[in-house]
Amino acid sequence: MTTLTIEPLTPQTQAGAKALIRCVWSEHFGHHPDPLVREYMNDERVLEGLSPTTYRAPLGLFLVARDADDVVGCGGVLRMVDGRHEFQRLYVAPSHRRLGIAQRIMSACTSFAREQGGHTLCLSSNKALTTSHQFYRQLGFEPTAAWDPAIAPYAYFFQRAL
Repeated sequence: MTTLTIEPLTPQTQAGAKALIRCVWSEHFGHHPDPLVREYMNDERVLEGLSPTTYRAPLGLFLVARDADDVVGCGGVLRMVDGRHEFQRLYVAPSHRRLGIAQRIMSACTSFAREQGGHTLCLSSNKALTTSHQFYRQLGFEPTAAWDPAIAPYAYFFQRAL
């Protein structure tokens, strides 16, 4: 492994971030019995908003972790209308897990939300991703009420004060 860098999403890293998200989604849901779940991330509309223009200050920040030219991790945060910031799309390549990448991305996004005047960081996570739920709890996130009824049957919702 070369030197790992964490940097904002750019047009040059956008395709790599989308490919990573699809790869990790397939790892977890590639054998799901429901074809809509299996193929969810292959729908271009799902990741349409993953762009440097969507995630730009002061509204948001999206970071990629790179090992040389490969995107091996990503995650971002967007400001919500009520002063909360929603953490989104935390994915790390299987080959780069347990190296602190998720922690570094989460830490940078937390700092960004705090600098933008946010008071709460929240996130939703698919119910099947139990390892992720443990990670979020270790970072001080606690379960909270669903704020998106459309995904409530499939997701747990967490938040923590900034």
